[in-house]
Amino acid sequence: MAYTTAADIEKYFNGIDYEDSEGNPTNISEANVEQFIDEQTIVIDLTIGKKYILPITDSSDLTYLKLVCDRLVICQIDKTLRAYATDDEPEFVRKRNYCKEAQEMLKKIMDGEIPLNTNQKSFSAFSYNKTTVYEDGCCKQEKVCDEQELFSVELSAQSRLLMDKLAAHATGLSVKNSMNLIGRQYRKEVDLIFARKQVRQPSLKWPELKPKTLADKRRKGFADKGTLQRTGDLRRSMTKRNHPNNITQIGRNFGVFGSSNKYGNYHDNIKSPRSKLPLRNFSIPSESTFGVFLRTIDEDIKEQLKFIGIDTK
Repeated sequence: MAYTTAADIEKYFNGIDYEDSEGNPTNISEANVEQFIDEQTIVIDLTIGKKYILPITDSSDLTYLKLVCDRLVICQIDKTLRAYATDDEPEFVRKRNYCKEAQEMLKKIMDGEIPLNTNQKSFSAFSYNKTTVYEDGCCKQEKVCDEQELFSVELSAQSRLLMDKLAAHATGLSVKNSMNLIGRQYRKEVDLIFARKQVRQPSLKWPELKPKTLADKRRKGFADKGTLQRTGDLRRSMTKRNHPNNITQIGRNFGVFGSSNKYGNYHDNIKSPRSKLPLRNFSIPSESTFGVFLRTIDEDIKEQLKFIGIDTK
């Protein structure tokens, strides 16, 4: 939902001539203004969406955000008019800095100096779901069921709606590039988990092997093999993308990574009841690594928007 209209913007200019005397479009057409409004509405949503639940419906909030949007659009129009200035039509100089005013108004919202009546939220404009899927879980778009270890990162439902809205202005907008980067980092993370070199939360720390198990490994001739690495196939299925059991699925707004190796599920599944077989999870990355994943997605989206001229700062 746009926060202002082309008719309202026209009032700030004492009327904008969208056509010349011969009916040809001028430097600023009504379609341009509508596009500017859509773009600046997105900028506002990206900013306040870090703190407030969208869409905004409170009438007082909408009135204030209209003033913000007006100023952002006016600023964009002024820049366009200056770019087309000629000797006959000299550069227009406005006494007020509407860009600065709009940024200050948004800052006051985010700093809490001017709080909106709309309910606040605890997640960012782009929020994410992380899940570990076991047994009957299915990946999106392609069914990969049965016993498996899968870690998925996806945009939340609200963020997917925002992506759809942005796609009208940024054809091909997606997180596929960042998901490819995340996939590579995830496989490295899992490799460190198998190597016992990754710091993990206490509940996921692998227990040491019992003396009886160590003796059995020596007797069978694989005492030098790491835990869950008698053949190394499980580890490779999680860390090598070209392994036949590796699962790497990447879509416009999600990524799923893991393995279809069946026996690893018994060790990895945090939901399975434990009697004799201890939990040795290897599919869940550390919280710090997951934070890196989210920042990777954020930066990817910001760069794509910046490329089409939408500033998200």
